[in-house]
Amino acid sequence: MKRQELIQQSIYIVTEYYKNNLEPFFACLAEDVLWFGPRKEQILRGRETMIRTWSFSEQQPTFSMGNITEYSVSTGTNNLEVMLEYDVHTFFPNGEIDRHHQRLHMSWGYRREENSEGIREPVPRVYMIHISNIIGDELLPGESVPGKDGSAFPRVYASSASESHIDAACTGYSGLSFRSVIGKGDGIVTYFFNSATILWIESADDGRHSLIHALDGTYKSIEPLRYYEAGFSDALLRAHASYLVNPLYVRSLKRFEITMTDGAVLPVPEKKYTAFRNRLLNWKPEVSR
Repeated sequence: MKRQELIQQSIYIVTEYYKNNLEPFFACLAEDVLWFGPRKEQILRGRETMIRTWSFSEQQPTFSMGNITEYSVSTGTNNLEVMLEYDVHTFFPNGEIDRHHQRLHMSWGYRREENSEGIREPVPRVYMIHISNIIGDELLPGESVPGKDGSAFPRVYASSASESHIDAACTGYSGLSFRSVIGKGDGIVTYFFNSATILWIESADDGRHSLIHALDGTYKSIEPLRYYEAGFSDALLRAHASYLVNPLYVRSLKRFEITMTDGAVLPVPEKKYTAFRNRLLNWKPEVSR
């Protein structure tokens, strides 16, 4: 295979893997493959060992993945290093959801194997896989060092133990205190938010879609506002025909408008003001179980 073909094959293998189609994944492995998984002490050697390990899995979660980015570098005429970066969401049988931003490193090389005619010929195989969960999606103030050209580079080490603990806590999805809010964007992307990170949601495109204003940015959802009102009324309150607000981020309320902590000022209909105010005063977040 040529370089671009191996890259596309890598993407195909990983995409099928997260559809629970493991056949392309196992088929690409060298007999002496070395696997470094994201969990502690998850180091496996050999294709047959990996097949047996996967076969012993008692629970079979389902996955959703997207936003794949590819990086690659050739280390010789017969070797290619492929790094894939992507979002993956795991849906466990007990109903829990986990979200990770992952990197998958696949080392490709040619191994001589017998074909159907008994002739040994070079075949591309993966001889090492390293998968890890990325810590920190964005650089926060103080997390970078300036380059000579004025650009910013991430610091190699945490500056304190407390920062290191924060890094560890940010490696995956956390829904310890508030429930998960799920929505769909354009294409195949699925959004997962801890409800505590949503500021407010507004109707868009004449009521067909929504804009989710979260702590880390604004996201376009193909779901209408009524979807979020029906599914997440314990986390979001209807303040207007075009707005849902998270009471956690209401800065002030007066006749007839709400000021949010991000500075947004949203109207409240006069006829619904008293009822909304009472709901806001009596609101309590639903703690996940």
